[in-house]
Amino acid sequence: LISTMPYRVNILPRYVFTLLALTLLTLYFIYNSYIHTHSPVPEKCSQLQRGAGIPFTSNPILSLSSLSALPPPISPHPSCSPPTLPPIPSCAGQPGLTGESLGHERKVVLMMMFGFEVDTLEISLRSQLDWVDTVFLVEATSTTKGVAKPLMWERLRHLSRFSFVNTSKVVHVVMDDVIDMDQVKKDIWYHENLQTSKGVQRVKNWALHTGHLSPDDIFISADVDEVMSPSALQQLRWCKIEEEVIFGALWMPLGSLDRAYKIEFHVEGKPHTFGLPTIYKWEGVASGKYDGSRMQSKWKGKRDKFVAGGLHMTHIAFLPNAILKRISATERKKILVSNFFDDFYRGVDLEDLNNQQQLLTNLDYVQDWIFPWTLDPLSSSPDVDPHVPWFLACNKERYPYWFGQPDPRNQDFLAALLCKKAKVTTKKLFYEEGCYDTPASSTRHTKPCLSGWQKENKSLYPSYTGPYDIFTCNITGVGTMPSGQVGIVGALLFVGMMGWV
Repeated sequence: LISTMPYRVNILPRYVFTLLALTLLTLYFIYNSYIHTHSPVPEKCSQLQRGAGIPFTSNPILSLSSLSALPPPISPHPSCSPPTLPPIPSCAGQPGLTGESLGHERKVVLMMMFGFEVDTLEISLRSQLDWVDTVFLVEATSTTKGVAKPLMWERLRHLSRFSFVNTSKVVHVVMDDVIDMDQVKKDIWYHENLQTSKGVQRVKNWALHTGHLSPDDIFISADVDEVMSPSALQQLRWCKIEEEVIFGALWMPLGSLDRAYKIEFHVEGKPHTFGLPTIYKWEGVASGKYDGSRMQSKWKGKRDKFVAGGLHMTHIAFLPNAILKRISATERKKILVSNFFDDFYRGVDLEDLNNQQQLLTNLDYVQDWIFPWTLDPLSSSPDVDPHVPWFLACNKERYPYWFGQPDPRNQDFLAALLCKKAKVTTKKLFYEEGCYDTPASSTRHTKPCLSGWQKENKSLYPSYTGPYDIFTCNITGVGTMPSGQVGIVGALLFVGMMGWV
């Protein structure tokens, strides 16, 4: 038989060997990957201080959540206290109010989407809880990318840090639904919209059976970092509003209190304000006329009815939160990370982490979602009322990253990275120095990014016929594209990324 089948005898072993080699190689990579992401964490890691009791593991979401929940080492200043407001506010001076008083207080309910921002949550509750009747804190067991995450509030609410909270006024809404990953891939807003709808439905049930909201009561739909001022909230309690839907108008300094950002979704006459949260008369939500969501791009009308006062606390420079937002936020491109100890930083020291924080503060890093040419100094932004939440203003040492200083918890971040010994060949940094989408290099100097942009005379760019301003960068090696291309790129940025160019 063998002598009559020379082809099979001579050729078959060659295929078998190749197949066996490929199989063994595949198994090796699978095993290596499993060990890389599921290996036991050294005892040294288990001895670290855990934020909200969340352990440090190779899972990046878990470990970053633990770091984000670490309490600041500086205690709240004992002299800090909320502002004293008059018993009944003036109803004048706000375009979203008629100017008339109701003559009595109405109920105000605040719904906040919450993920990981523990510092921000503390400041938000300190600033707003006393001025609303109930807060609905809506949290999911997965990120907007569909990745499992720990529930934070159930851990935080028992800590001394949040002992000031009257928990009878806070309703924790948990979205624990099975997430359709196909929908996550097709629609970046799918998860956030689903989480919002779960929160609104919970408020409706509460209003029907417990809260007994009246048609004229107020429902505020917000993210946790959209913090209205106490005076604005008091006006909503006492004053008649112009329409069924009005907006907040929040100063947006992007993590540094000396500047203001121009954003597309601003209210009329105030280009440096963010036209959120969305404020509803309860009747419009209860009837189903409105879905109760934060109407950002959904709102197609004018944003001329608003109540100004507050701070949009986005783009904070606290490293754990900044990285969590980068890898999990709705509007960020998905990046693959699987191991906390290797995928963000390697071979770093405390100075490196402090410098990473400073890159965030100054916007001197490579990114493509914040347009540095639309940031103005606060001194040249007269439309801004620079409200700072009282608890933040009174505790600068507790939140130093808001004031351009290194956060002492960067040391905890470093300890977590180093608790697992790893062979380091080259240094790795998560944030790359640069300006907007241009990396720095030995020949390309990109600092300071924010002061490098200048508005051009559009008549010098005849190939661009769009309605928007043209900016170029005078920093060495940045913005050196031909003038005709500047206008074209500007138009594409506006259409594709909803920025101001």
